Amino acid sequence: MPVVTSPINWKWRAASTAGLEKYNYRCWAAEKSTVDKAWRPKPHLLINIAVETEPGVWEPRVLDTTFNQRHVGLTLIEYAKEFGTITDRFYKISRTGSGASDTNYSLIPLEVSEMPDSIKNLPYHDLTNMYLTLPYEKQEKFYTTGEIEKDTW
Repeated sequence: MPVVTSPINWKWRAASTAGLEKYNYRCWAAEKSTVDKAWRPKPHLLINIAVETEPGVWEPRVLDTTFNQRHVGLTLIEYAKEFGTITDRFYKISRTGSGASDTNYSLIPLEVSEMPDSIKNLPYHDLTNMYLTLPYEKQEKFYTTGEIEKDTW
């Protein structure tokens, strides 16, 4: 899924509408990216995961990763090629760094194991609408100010 992250504030993110007929294949940020690459929508990989918050206690979460070297998207693709799947084992994810420019994530595959029922039966997230999708005429205001009108939700 292509996602636009405002270069003004990384918290102002929304799905690119450039590939959506419903929005006439127009995306304000994608159009702006022809002159300023900082506005270019970037592909994101969304995966439902279970996180062990304390021993034996699991919570459903969403791993939202990109395909740059600091995130785990490319690593997951390599593991899928190597193992033929990424769903047959647990993983340890770690983070180093403290800010947007120095944070790196690493992923370590652990032993192959069956998924326990406590993880299988978690209420996982619907990934189809994880990102806000805005009509073209409201995108510039959102990406440049973070403001969104209530009727847009």
